[in-house]
Amino acid sequence: MINAAMTLNNDMINAAMTLNNDMINAAMTLNNDMINAAMTLYNDMINAAMTLNNDMINAAMTPI
Repeated sequence: MINAAMTLNNDMINAAMTLNNDMINAAMTLNNDMINAAMTLYNDMINAAMTLNNDMINAAMTPI
């Protein structure tokens, strides 16, 4: 009975560790996707700001 209980406990620990690992991997993937999305959005905002700034500089340089 002790051996059976230890085997069952070991199986439960292994299952819990596998589940935990899957949850960590899923969370890391989600986090990575969120970082990539945020970086893309931020990059688009920088590009838009640079374009706007360039247009403003060009307008200022154009003689009245």
